[in-house]
Amino acid sequence: MAQPELTSISSIQTGYSVRIGDCKTTFLTTSDDTAGQYCVFEHDLPAGFPGPPPHAHRVTTHTFYVIEGLVTIVVDGRSIKAEAGTSVYIPAGVVHQFSNPGQQRSRMLEIDTPGTFQAYFEELGQFFSSGQPMSQQSMALIQQKYDFISAAS
Repeated sequence: MAQPELTSISSIQTGYSVRIGDCKTTFLTTSDDTAGQYCVFEHDLPAGFPGPPPHAHRVTTHTFYVIEGLVTIVVDGRSIKAEAGTSVYIPAGVVHQFSNPGQQRSRMLEIDTPGTFQAYFEELGQFFSSGQPMSQQSMALIQQKYDFISAAS
């Protein structure tokens, strides 16, 4: 059986990164690499990182895989203390959030289908790199563009 041709190879050293506050997000497999089917990136979560507010997505599904440390993942009101080696799948429509409330950094892969949610992190990274303060209104506008539905809405 013939092996498929590799079209994308990246690593934490070669993928491009954005900073969202103190969190570094590195894109490993982009939506462009997969014709929009999915994307894969690593979050380097500093100690005490609060993460996003509770939210859901109409279309986007997540799979989180903890590489290092401990990440708290709340899914539909259930709090999961996810240690390294833990995988959590979150279907579209389910309210969730993640954080690193501990005193050590954590690293987590995020795999999203479809890959369109990548643009949310890219736009947030551009905004944070501008040095402008992020207002609630600015954040709400970005969230509305990218299938991010606040649970407070």
